[in-house]
Amino acid sequence: IRELSTIKVLGFYDNEVTMYIYRETILLTCIGLIVGYGVGDLLYRYILYVVPPDNVMFNPALSASNFLWPFGVIGIITLV
Repeated sequence: IRELSTIKVLGFYDNEVTMYIYRETILLTCIGLIVGYGVGDLLYRYILYVVPPDNVMFNPALSASNFLWPFGVIGIITLV
């Protein structure tokens, strides 16, 4: 709140401050998606290494929908 107050005192309009918040939110969402996919992939590989697929009843292969669904859900939440 102090940062936004400082920006407004410096003469920025309300719309500029709002766009500043939106840009920061979208940027942090994109960074979070990239880091999340990277760390998630490492964790997925680790789990498959520790628990061999023979002992677990799931398909270890990843499809495009495994990446698109979370991306879409997070995108919708960000837009809302």
